Amino acid sequence: MSHYHWNHNQNLQLADPEFHISKPINIILGADIFFELMQGNQIKGAKNTPYAIDTKLGWVLCGKVSSRQSQNQFVSHHTTSNINLENDIQNFWELKSLPQENSLSNEAKICEELYKSTLSRDDSGRYTVKLPFKPHHKLGNSKSTAVKCFYSLEHRLQKNPTLRQQYTSFLREYEELNHMELVPNNQSYLSESEAFYLPHHGVVREESISTKLRVVFNGSAKGSNSLSLNEDLYTGPKLQPDVFKILLNFRTFPIAISTDIEKMYRQIRIHSEDADFQRIIWRTDTNHPLSTYRLLTVTYGTSCAPYLAIRTLHQLAADEMSTSPEACKIIREHFYVDDLLTGANSVSHAKVLVSEINRVLQSGGFTLKKWASNIVDVLDSIPAESKLQKNEISIDESSSVKILGVHWNSHQDTLQIEITDPQEVLTKRQLLSVIARIFNPLGILSPTTIVLKILMQDLWKNQLSWDAGIPHEILKTWKTFESELSFLKDIRLPRFLKNVCSESVNVQLHGFCDASSKAYAAVIYIRVLTDTVISSISVLIHSTFLWSDSQIALCWISSPPSKGNQFVTHRVNQIHSLIPNGNRNYIPGKINQADCASRGLMPEKLSQHDFWWSGPQWLHDKHLPNFTANETPSHDNDETYLNDSLSFASQVKPIAEFITKFSSCSKLTRILAYCLRFVHNIRSPSKKCSGPLTAAELVVAENLIIQLLQEQEFSVEIRMLRENKPLPCNSKLLALNIFLEKSGIIRVCGRLSKHSTLNMNQKHPMLLPKDHHLTRSIIKEYHVRYLHAGPQLLLSLLRQKFWFSHGLSIVRQECHKCLTCRRAKSQSCQQLMSDLPSVRITPDRPFKRVGVDFCGPFLTKPNVIRSKVKFKSYVALFICMWSKAVHIELVSDLSTAAFLAALRRFLSRRGLQFDIYSDNGTNFKGAANHLRHLFNIAKGSEIQQFCTSNYIQWHFIPPYSPNHGGLWEASIKLAKHHRIRVCKSTILNFEEMTKLLCQIEACINSRPLTPLSSDPSDISALTPGHFLIGSSLLDLPEPTNAQPKLSLFVWQTIQDERKQFWSRWSREYLHHLQHRPKWASSKRDVQVDDLVLVQDPVSSPLHWILGRIVKTFPGQDARTRVVAVRTRDGEITRSISKISLILPGREDVQFPQEKSPKRPPPP
Repeated sequence: MSHYHWNHNQNLQLADPEFHISKPINIILGADIFFELMQGNQIKGAKNTPYAIDTKLGWVLCGKVSSRQSQNQFVSHHTTSNINLENDIQNFWELKSLPQENSLSNEAKICEELYKSTLSRDDSGRYTVKLPFKPHHKLGNSKSTAVKCFYSLEHRLQKNPTLRQQYTSFLREYEELNHMELVPNNQSYLSESEAFYLPHHGVVREESISTKLRVVFNGSAKGSNSLSLNEDLYTGPKLQPDVFKILLNFRTFPIAISTDIEKMYRQIRIHSEDADFQRIIWRTDTNHPLSTYRLLTVTYGTSCAPYLAIRTLHQLAADEMSTSPEACKIIREHFYVDDLLTGANSVSHAKVLVSEINRVLQSGGFTLKKWASNIVDVLDSIPAESKLQKNEISIDESSSVKILGVHWNSHQDTLQIEITDPQEVLTKRQLLSVIARIFNPLGILSPTTIVLKILMQDLWKNQLSWDAGIPHEILKTWKTFESELSFLKDIRLPRFLKNVCSESVNVQLHGFCDASSKAYAAVIYIRVLTDTVISSISVLIHSTFLWSDSQIALCWISSPPSKGNQFVTHRVNQIHSLIPNGNRNYIPGKINQADCASRGLMPEKLSQHDFWWSGPQWLHDKHLPNFTANETPSHDNDETYLNDSLSFASQVKPIAEFITKFSSCSKLTRILAYCLRFVHNIRSPSKKCSGPLTAAELVVAENLIIQLLQEQEFSVEIRMLRENKPLPCNSKLLALNIFLEKSGIIRVCGRLSKHSTLNMNQKHPMLLPKDHHLTRSIIKEYHVRYLHAGPQLLLSLLRQKFWFSHGLSIVRQECHKCLTCRRAKSQSCQQLMSDLPSVRITPDRPFKRVGVDFCGPFLTKPNVIRSKVKFKSYVALFICMWSKAVHIELVSDLSTAAFLAALRRFLSRRGLQFDIYSDNGTNFKGAANHLRHLFNIAKGSEIQQFCTSNYIQWHFIPPYSPNHGGLWEASIKLAKHHRIRVCKSTILNFEEMTKLLCQIEACINSRPLTPLSSDPSDISALTPGHFLIGSSLLDLPEPTNAQPKLSLFVWQTIQDERKQFWSRWSREYLHHLQHRPKWASSKRDVQVDDLVLVQDPVSSPLHWILGRIVKTFPGQDARTRVVAVRTRDGEITRSISKISLILPGREDVQFPQEKSPKRPPPP
């Protein structure tokens, strides 16, 4: 239990003070003993807190408490998708365009501007940044998710004390370094709903030298609105250079230096306004309540953290450029995130650089640790604790330190690729995992890694699933490769490029390219890395030579780019722009160095392959050879040349794509018939066909479509039938006894073949796949052709020509999708009848909250006896929301003054009201347009000003929703009932009409609220009049012989009688409102984007306006009964009882565009 200290139990002696801690049950008490322990005293706390009950053993707590678990129920569906993996591997085989220099995107530019405008630096030199939020960001409540994740983490930590101790120490250090702080309750921070809570977990890195466990924070966790913090942040542009560039530049210095920044991210402060978006949940002891902390620095786990950290490092270099330009340039160009790999040409220069780099970074609050160099004297000025310790790198020459994924032996000054013992490889997935584990940033192991990639390529050609077993031949090759992996561990490459970097030589760069039938990636790799190498190393390249054994490629490069096709032209232009002065030469394939990488070498052979490690022998000669290519290349005597003919077959199903482009089967048939006619006219010019299509042509086209579709969907069955073999036992067509006719169409044989007189199509219908687009198109066409036939009739018509399994089910689905049928059978949306509002079931002063409605017009005559002039008058009916008492006023006209006068009369006689409810006024038709005007008056500024000054709030129900005002609609109906039966066709004057309405009001207020009893001893039934005058308005006064009493006593008696009426109202009447006479079950809530029909009582459903729900208005029970609908005429509000659901928004069905009717739409 996460919280157990409540105000009402602070000073109580509990029977079990540690009730919140789970313990074994010692004894179970029976119900008889349990109640004997109760003392009877009880203390009630706030909402969602338990009762405190006094017992002989002490106070115990029982009742409902706020759970730490979320009230929301989450349904989690986990599925594994290989689509992205398939696409990535597919891209691996395909030749794409070369990478271009990326320019900043719009989001990257915005992020950069935000950084510049919000960056600050304090007096100590430390930088403070703000999180780069996207505009209009709004994060949901994330605390419940963070709390649940923490409880899961805490459960795991309790099972591993060592891991828990490391986890606690890590966060304790976090707090001690002021990198996080406890969120105090007495300061004005963001609320829980506005802040963001980051779940966290531990990552154990056994190979790490400094920190074995690191706590990482999950910025991708979703909040209540399904958005994460990372989704609301700009990621920022990519600032770190490639690992290849850093490592290659590292090889150009005689004296190498490496170091890294200690806790780089955490040296950069986050602005206090944004720290609340980095809250976490933590506690050191399970007996303590949960605490909320906020992280005060750049946090790993947020998408913008790498950008903020590297950008701040660049900003420091820019700010300190005037004091230490060389050190700042190194900081900007030689850092890979927090790792620095650089060097110098002399010891003295290296010492100066070490001192300057250390000083510049310390001025920004960054501390450098784990210094290392191949010359020990370089690090004399560095404290011992900042160097790599003996337990981190020993004097032993075989030891090494890991830098950017490569092992560097600083004593031997060599580089080595880490090779781990592979896991057992039995599937394609496991082989890909082995390939991914070999990190080869310098490309020195490419001849070996290409062997694995070729194996992967062979598996890909076999179209094996990811977890299928590897074929024997490929598995045999892998076993051989695995047995030789140990040879790769012995390969060491000199770090320092002595010959290349010497200032006394003429530096040349020679590039070799080759492509085999297995791997052509080497061509692109060499071309890309040529530019990367030149721009990465700080050495002057005097000349560049490109070597290729492809005469065609060399011819393309030497020719003007415009003469090639687009693919060739693009790449030739890149070669000329990257290496404008390069020497392009031919080299025979036998001595092409790149041949090793394109064809692959096994590990043992690679470790002893001097041709790969030292290059061709002629590179060591003083003069370069001049290889002459044959004018017409001949490969007869070249055993190494493989004359492979490669063909690529696209796995595209043309008939499937062709059919899906047409929604109408008849249109598809006619287009194909015209195509066949065109082919016929080309082949036989003397027998050309013209004019309209004939029935025979349509039949041929239709049969061809069916034949092509069957060959695509039932290829196995067709092959078996053509070879006169039985169908497979697992074939779904086995029970249909199918056969293949001469035209190549599969037909169903069935049991009618011999003795039936039916035609060929009826006895042997053509077979169609059940779930195909063409099958559904045929069903739709037949449905419309036969006047929207029902499922049974439609299926019988289809079976005369076609056969498909699950016929009735599929036909019903298509009939259900028909818009016309849905319109004709549309039904009003329903929802569970809502609970009565509080104004209906809470007793109060009569007429304190009323509903008002109007009816009329009624003809009245003036008081002059012989006058034939007739006037229109209207009736305003006010009804008490809880007692159902009515008040009727006669209104002379529809003016604002007349309406206000009626309202003032009602208020003067019944008292001021606080709430008035009424119709919207838009549901009146025809002659009732006058009443619509009257409701518009009620919405006018003068009426609203009057209501405001008298503290009255006017509520309007949705338009066209009389069910929302059933209380006053029933009273209006009752008033009309009495008036019609009394007046008949008689026209009354204004005074007579007023008198009649008062009598009707008395009758309505005297009606019983509860059913009458046949028991003569029962008291009179409760009526609305009892709450107005103490009895029914039609009762005669009872004589009394009582003596006069004091006024105070009389007043108290009246109050007691009123309370008695209220008690009877609650006891006898209120429970009659409990049941729901209709709409008694919950239905699906209508949702945004649902397609609906807006009902119109004066037209048929086929002419109702089509609309789409754009907004819902859920009630207090979270069920929707009022919606906003967008139609062709604008947006309207309707009750769900006045709309019909046509199609849920999630279904993707196209409907024809309806034409606007001539009549005006309803408001």
